[in-house]
Amino acid sequence: MRSILNRGLVLGLAITGASSTASAAFIFPAITPAPTNVNRTYQATNLLALPGVGTIPDATYTKGTITLNWTTTGETTPATSSSNAWSSEARATLSSTAGSGTATSSTSLPTYGSGNVVYAGTSLLTPTGGTSSAVNSALTFTFTLANPYVVSGGVAPPLFVNFRQAFTPFSTQVITYNNTVVTLDTASAPTATAFGAVPGTASAARASTQVLWWTVVIPTAGTYVFDTLGSTLTASTFGDLNDTELGLYSSTGTLLANNDDDGSLNTSKITQALTPGTYYVAASAYDTTFAGSWGVTSVGTQTGAIKLNIAPLPEPASLAAVGIAGLMTLARRRR
Repeated sequence: MRSILNRGLVLGLAITGASSTASAAFIFPAITPAPTNVNRTYQATNLLALPGVGTIPDATYTKGTITLNWTTTGETTPATSSSNAWSSEARATLSSTAGSGTATSSTSLPTYGSGNVVYAGTSLLTPTGGTSSAVNSALTFTFTLANPYVVSGGVAPPLFVNFRQAFTPFSTQVITYNNTVVTLDTASAPTATAFGAVPGTASAARASTQVLWWTVVIPTAGTYVFDTLGSTLTASTFGDLNDTELGLYSSTGTLLANNDDDGSLNTSKITQALTPGTYYVAASAYDTTFAGSWGVTSVGTQTGAIKLNIAPLPEPASLAAVGIAGLMTLARRRR
């Protein structure tokens, strides 16, 4: 029907056509002592061991920032000399074990301990605010956690921040990451319309690039079908009418499933086993990307209306009964 396009994950919260509720952040104390003599060898700090860290509130943390003041002494003149390490070359990761090792390239990751979880920096985090020079700079690393950091029952899993420079500093250079502060944040839930009783149907107008959101209360455990059959959208860039996309999220922003064309006539269909509770459904038009933490964006300019249908998947016995009833009706008609 169309060529298959690369639909990469979008980092960070990006919800088109919906406002969000406030998120809850936890700010760690500044790292003491400050990482210094930073070079291509990883330096790790145990965030939970920082003085004054206190209790991290129970939450599912899905994003955050690292801020620091990058300072240097002993650089060559001029500051833009390629012999210097530059502030734009600061790198970081967040993990459950301490990162170690000396990088052999600008993209080399740390060596981690057994059973490590990389929370952020599966590809190294790079900062904003840096310059291609050995000039003191205020840096910010902004990240979405590839694996959510879950604090439950007052128990916070191990958490380390790992730093290095992308390239080896000049021999006289001393680079220090001053006032380094790590902040963890929870995802902001999108503003959504209540779907109503399940099984049921809802419909809403869609503007260009808009993502529509519904909250759905699943009453009983079982397998449910979500589809957009009956939607009326203008043609996509491939000329397809009613070309929808659908995403299903947990109440904490975990992406459970997404689909483009499994429904009839270019529509979308998700079949998912669910437990009772509240879920979020995102509906939009092709081309839409879905990521964790309710991260949904669409570049599709199609307009019209999207129809969302939700119903339990019929049990095999029920399907058999329907089939038998149909055969009996057919038999009566043939007499």
